[in-house]
Formats: sequence, C-alpha cells, structure tokens
Amino acid sequence: MKVRNLFMITFVVLGLAACSEDETSIDDPIQEQAIVDLDIKSSLAGEVNQQASQRSRFDFRSGSITIQDLIFRISNGDDTYEVDVLQGTDDLFSIDLLTGVSSDVLDHFSIPTGEFEQIEVELIMGEEESVVTGVFIDASGEEYPIEVILPEGEPVVLNTTGDFIFLESRPVEAEIVLNPRSWVSRLTSGILDRLDKNEDGVIVISDTMNSDLLHLILEHLQQSSEVEVKREAPKPSV
Repeated sequence: MKVRNLFMITFVVLGLAACSEDETSIDDPIQEQAIVDLDIKSSLAGEVNQQASQRSRFDFRSGSITIQDLIFRISNGDDTYEVDVLQGTDDLFSIDLLTGVSSDVLDHFSIPTGEFEQIEVELIMGEEESVVTGVFIDASGEEYPIEVILPEGEPVVLNTTGDFIFLESRPVEAEIVLNPRSWVSRLTSGILDRLDKNEDGVIVISDTMNSDLLHLILEHLQQSSEVEVKREAPKPSV
C-alpha cells in the first residue's frame, strides 16, 4: 500500500520519512505524533444511475484500481514530512470502483503534530492492471464498448491547501475520493469513431492503443480526484 511530491481506507505504516529543504529528519523521539485515518472512496459506489434519460452517456460495467505505492505528505512552508504508507507490504491495494469495496482494511499511521498548509497524496498504479470497462451510448442509441487500462507505475498526485492543525489528542480524518465518471466525461461519438478497436470490436484505451486519449483520461483522473481532510482546531486553553 503507497502516494508522492497535487475523482472515500486505513494503512499500516512501517516506515516514516521526512524531508525539507534543510533535510530535516523527523526521527526525533521527542516529536509528538498525530494519527491519520485515511480512507479511499469511489463516487460510483452506491450511485443510482441518473444518466439513463440523457441523450448520450457512459454506462460503467466494471472498474478496479490497484495501487502499489501511496505517499502522504504534509508541508508548513518550511518543512515537508512524508509517510510511505505502503512500505514493507507485499500485496497491492485495490478498490472496486463500482462497489467501493477494497482488498484490505488499512490501519492508521502517524505524522508529526503541528500546523500545516498543504497536504499531498501520491498514488502509484500497481503492476496488476487497473481497468475500467463500460459502454458509451450516443444520442442515436449506438453503443461503443470501451476498456480503459491505466499503466503500471503511473503517478497520480492529489493535493489540498488550507489551515490544518494536527493534534496528538485526536485523529486526523482524511479521504481520497475518486470520481470515475469525470474520467470519461469528454467522450463523444465523434471521438470514438476515430479510435482503433481490437479484434472483438472493443475500443481499448491504454498506453499501447489509443494512447492520446489515455493521456486525457489520466489528466481528468488527477484533476477530478480529491483529498478531503477534517480540520481540527485546538481546544481553547482554560
């Protein structure tokens, strides 16, 4: 399980690394630690198909994402700390985009306490294929079967900025929200008519087939995915 230096899961962390412009180490036993509970969700999970009445739409048939590395970074402007959340694990983390069911339950991990202004998560696609399949139905009812294969090692960097206060006394609740419908939102029959198909008549979008469109999908994957953090304020002093 692993994200690095940016469309709702808990990880066991075996390694905690920190870096800054001054190569500041966080291996200081005096440094207070806050606990992060991280969850990964899909916006498709539990979704009622509200697109059936639209003139053109993409109907998802299956979808899964595998992640081989996830890096969690926080920055206060001067120092940056990062946690390699999946370090030391042999199994890939995967999530079913349609059901939201993941392959594992992730335990919380620790980060330094303090006030931070940016959180960044980097997801690295796993060696097992991340595949989304579905059918694009145009305004005339013509169907285009589609398979999207995300390349191994592809980094997806997500970030959020704000005023974040991490306290030792209470866990930080964080979510990564994947929005698959946004990934295919720019597909049209005009685009699909120009794409190559495999021997089964399926339009495969991958790094070896129709790769130009894959780059567009990856761009929307990154832009539409979100990191959401519940902000905690310190208790007023008595």
